[in-house]
Amino acid sequence: EQDYINAVVNQYDIDNHAIQGDQFGPWTDYQQVIAQQDEPLFASNLHLTRALYHLAQQQSVRILLDGFDGDVTVSHGIGYLKTLARSGRWLKLFREMWGFAKSFHHAFWPLYWSYFYKFGVVPVLKKTKLMKLIRKFKQLRINSAHFKASPKKRPWPMPLNPHYIGRQDIETRYWQLRQERFGYQPSQRHEHIADVTSGLASSTLEIMDRTAAACQLELRLPFWDKRLVEFCVSLPETQKMQNGWTRMIIRRGMEGILPPLIQWRPGKGNLGIAFDHTLYKYETELIRETLLNPKDELLKFIDREGLQLVFERAATAQELDDDAMLIWQAVNLSLWLQHVDFNSK
Repeated sequence: EQDYINAVVNQYDIDNHAIQGDQFGPWTDYQQVIAQQDEPLFASNLHLTRALYHLAQQQSVRILLDGFDGDVTVSHGIGYLKTLARSGRWLKLFREMWGFAKSFHHAFWPLYWSYFYKFGVVPVLKKTKLMKLIRKFKQLRINSAHFKASPKKRPWPMPLNPHYIGRQDIETRYWQLRQERFGYQPSQRHEHIADVTSGLASSTLEIMDRTAAACQLELRLPFWDKRLVEFCVSLPETQKMQNGWTRMIIRRGMEGILPPLIQWRPGKGNLGIAFDHTLYKYETELIRETLLNPKDELLKFIDREGLQLVFERAATAQELDDDAMLIWQAVNLSLWLQHVDFNSK
């Protein structure tokens, strides 16, 4: 991110203050953080946010502007591609998707085919007997001896305790919540509304507010001004995505304000690499103790064997994509359960 930071600092001669994000781990001062949040942690980069807020406090800042989730308010506008596909505007979809693939470094033909198949081929097949035959064939495979012998694969990566899953009917609740959040939406505007009204957004804002209060800061969130949110939701789809560029209206609006390097930047930095690095650099002992010798309270929720399998993969450099986050979540839950100590109440 340094090149982008420098571009703004150099253009406006800003007095810049920075933190070194790789100098501390995700559970730095975790006891204090858990007490402040009064809930299990789920914001994996909260330690960076706290460091920035502490730095602002040291500079006698009292009110802090934060651009949190501006891309959600403005909207990437990707749903416009579905609108074009549903209406059969394949040439227009071709042009938009070509620009999108070029600007954001995606493979064009697999992406275009996925939309053409889902919104063009499948609706036609549904009107024929061929689709019924395909469904019957899939069902026969599922009912085959091979599939019956295979253990049921859960739709989430965390190895939860089977008794907990059954007692709380977790799978049913999972699919209901997933449908509410990611299910079919009739238009891009409906997708946009689902994003800005998501419980994830409000929950994150509450976490940020508590973190800022602990540093004697008051946050200002200009992108979450109600008038701006309503304005962005009301915009036509072509103002959100055009010529393959997402968030088009803010890119145009920042002409002459933001350096072009940022104005036409395709995406954003991936903090996951730094998170994985600091997780294993600073927190190895805490992880080892939690996963190899889990507390009884933790095992009410998470399966022991599955938990230790995750640790073994991480310890032998064979971890899967989700493993670092699974470790983060399991250790967080364990720390929270120890903090509240339900058995003593």
